[in-house]
Amino acid sequence: MTKLKTGYKRITLFVLVVFCQLSSMAQLQEVETSKTNWVTVGELKWLSNTKASLKYSANGNDTSYLLYLQDEVKLKNNNDRTIYQYFTIRFSGKDNTLDKLYDLLISFFEKENWKNKQYEKTFRLGSEMVLVQRFPKVTTKAIVLATKNNSIVFTDKELKKLFDR
Repeated sequence: MTKLKTGYKRITLFVLVVFCQLSSMAQLQEVETSKTNWVTVGELKWLSNTKASLKYSANGNDTSYLLYLQDEVKLKNNNDRTIYQYFTIRFSGKDNTLDKLYDLLISFFEKENWKNKQYEKTFRLGSEMVLVQRFPKVTTKAIVLATKNNSIVFTDKELKKLFDR
């Protein structure tokens, strides 16, 4: 009788261990969503389409910023409809990063820098490497902000609106 109870205990334990192990290797696991409150600094919209937005969230003694940007490259689906791709750059507000970023981007539109065709900047923003350089347009001055896989074009007016300046 005791051997029978011990056998049942072992089988139950084995089934429990196997079940726990299988459930831990599940390919679909539900997680709780972030409760972060993002506050919009500035946003560039055209009709219902968002070109770019800058948001922040204050966490204790640090502020996190999120740049949500539309990739310059547009794709087409099978019905010849435009598909917009977006990318994000997240960075901390330590050391006045937001103001430094704005100053760096707007510096491209200063007269002496715009005349210099070799003027470009490469820097790390958060965990993303970024390259900024002139982007000649027929009607206005613009810059391109490029990461490893994506890029976006801004005019000085758009930058001022995005950074709420």
